[in-house]
Amino acid sequence: MAYDLLDIERDTYRCETTGLSEAREKTVLLDEDDDLWVELRHMHIADVSKRVTELLKTFCESKSLTTDKANIKDLSHILKKMLQYQMELSKYSTHLHLADDCMKHFKGYVEKLCSVEQDLAMGSDAEGEKIKDDMKLIPVLLDAAVPPYDKILVLLLYILLWNGVSEENLAKLIQHANVQAYSSLIRNLEQLGGTVINPGCSGTLIQLERREQREPTYQLSCWTPIIKDMMEDMVEDGLDQKLWPFVSDLAPTSSTQAAVSAHFGHWHKNKVGIEARPGSRLIVYTCTSWVVWPCQR
Repeated sequence: MAYDLLDIERDTYRCETTGLSEAREKTVLLDEDDDLWVELRHMHIADVSKRVTELLKTFCESKSLTTDKANIKDLSHILKKMLQYQMELSKYSTHLHLADDCMKHFKGYVEKLCSVEQDLAMGSDAEGEKIKDDMKLIPVLLDAAVPPYDKILVLLLYILLWNGVSEENLAKLIQHANVQAYSSLIRNLEQLGGTVINPGCSGTLIQLERREQREPTYQLSCWTPIIKDMMEDMVEDGLDQKLWPFVSDLAPTSSTQAAVSAHFGHWHKNKVGIEARPGSRLIVYTCTSWVVWPCQR
C-alpha cells in the first residue's frame, strides 16, 4: 500500500516532521535494518496503526514518559523534551507518519476504487451478493480523480468477469472512462488469451473454484491472490499435474539427493541471526509486488 500510494523511490520515504525546532523534511530508508518496518510491512494498514501506537505506549511507559494519545503531535512534543530518546522515538514517529500518509491517500478516490476492484475480482460484494450489472462500475469510470490506468484495470476486471462484452457496451464503457486514447491496451487482452468482444455473451459470471480462506479479513481485504491457493496446493502435493507438469515428483530420490550441489543446495543454512525451519523450501518467482504477502505468510 505504501509503495502504491506514496512517492517512495529506491526504498526511500520522505515526510515532514516538526522535530526539535521548525518543520523540516525527513528522509528514511525502509530496509531490513529497520526492525519496525520489517515487522509492519506485510500487515493490514488498520493493524499497523494499532501496533505502532501499542509499541509507542509500551516504550514511553518503560522510560517513564508521559503520553496521552500516542499520536504524531504528542510524539513531537516528547522529542523536544527527551533528547536522549530521540533515535528510538524518531523511529515510531516515522511509521506513524507513514501510516497516516497512507490513510490520507486511501480516503480519497482509492477507497471507492478498491471496493469496485474487489467486487469485480471476486464476482461478489463484501456481503457475498453476486455482481449483477455494471452500476457500481460507472461512478468510478466517471470520476475525474481516478487515473486512466486505474480505470483501465477496472474495465479489464469487468471484461474478464463476464467473459467479454459486446462491441457496443465496450465503446460506452471506454467513453464513460474517457480512455479512448488507451483503447488498444484493453483490446490487447486478446493477445493474452482473454476474451474482450463476445457478441453472444449471455451475462454469465466467470468464477474460478477457490480454496476456502478461513483467516479473518477486513471488508475491503476479502480478495486473496490465486497464487496463495497454488502454493498451499503445492505444499499439500495437491496440484493438478496436467496444469503443473514441472512440479510433480517433489520428493528427491536417493540418486538425485546425493547430486545436490553444496553451493546451491545449502544456501539457507548457517545464516547468522535467522531461525532455521525444518522442511523443504518453496521458491516462487513473481513479477508483481501484490503477491508478495502470500509468499511471506
